[in-house]
Amino acid sequence: MYEPNVRVTAKLMNSLKEIEEIRDLLETIPVLPIVENRIQRKALVETVHYTTRIEGNPLDIRAVERLGVRPPAKSAIQRDEQEVLNLYKGMEFIRHFATRDDLPINEDVIKQINAFVVRDIPKEGSPAVYKMKQNAIVDEATREIIYMPAEPSDVPRLMNSLGSWLTQRPLAFHPVIAAGIAHLELVAIHPFDNGNGRTARALADLILCRHGYELRYLFSWVAEAGINMETYHRTLRQVLGTKYGVNVDPTIWLEYFAETVAKSLTKEKPELLRIREAFVTAYNIGEKPGLSRDQVEAILFALIHGEVTTGVYMQATGLSRSTVVKRLNHLVEMGVMQIEGKGRNVQYAVTTLETLTSKGQHR
Repeated sequence: MYEPNVRVTAKLMNSLKEIEEIRDLLETIPVLPIVENRIQRKALVETVHYTTRIEGNPLDIRAVERLGVRPPAKSAIQRDEQEVLNLYKGMEFIRHFATRDDLPINEDVIKQINAFVVRDIPKEGSPAVYKMKQNAIVDEATREIIYMPAEPSDVPRLMNSLGSWLTQRPLAFHPVIAAGIAHLELVAIHPFDNGNGRTARALADLILCRHGYELRYLFSWVAEAGINMETYHRTLRQVLGTKYGVNVDPTIWLEYFAETVAKSLTKEKPELLRIREAFVTAYNIGEKPGLSRDQVEAILFALIHGEVTTGVYMQATGLSRSTVVKRLNHLVEMGVMQIEGKGRNVQYAVTTLETLTSKGQHR
């Protein structure tokens, strides 16, 4: 069975500590879909965009976002678009599978992920089928071989070994370390004709999600890696060398991986603190007699996002338009909110933080 040689360094421990601090902070913020949906969607779009960008996909993040909302007709889908659509489907699979504690993460699951990644893309090889010929990584500029993965004849044995480790041993490590190890070894083996990097990043996401580090899907470590993808590639090359070798020391990679996860979290810490403060303010206002829970949620949404519309309110609560308008106008009459815009462009914004606070004082 695959046995990684892991050394837990001070640098690695510091990154894990930062991750745990954000995890603890999240526990102090109530779960509320009306607040989190937009942030979760942004993180998903970033994950899909950057994991394809790392492999050379030229679509910008706005195009990726549009594809997630309104995919084109199947006959009109271009290759770059299909890569993106595949990742959306793959992430949907991962997030569902992560909740199934009765189903192990094993070799078959890795094949399933690869099938999602490369399906319906010409010249990407057979989905979920191990390579039959060598797929060396070549420098695009010089055409020189920069990394020689495992030989095709060795792939079934190596993947069986990795699959056994995934099933039996990850809990011996912190989930972030386990995710980093799985990513590194899968990239090192390069078992499929194509989609190995995308599959490895998705596998790391799955391990994090399965073991409680999905962190409410508010963050994207892949985005952090993609923004600085030269560092991502350089660290992989530094650790793997020029050819596949057993018992590679993964320390430098794990330090990088944990630091990347930590950075993706800590850069959002000010926003999390702002959200927590908005909860406190909104629920202080909510103590005023006559306000319903959904009105408090409308105040909270407006505090965080700048405004709330009738459409957002209706979608979040399931209430009719007339009821939503009535409740929002009630908040305007109380002086908690003010109307901005006209007609279909009407938005409801909070007045000022001082006004909200003063109106939230106990009588």
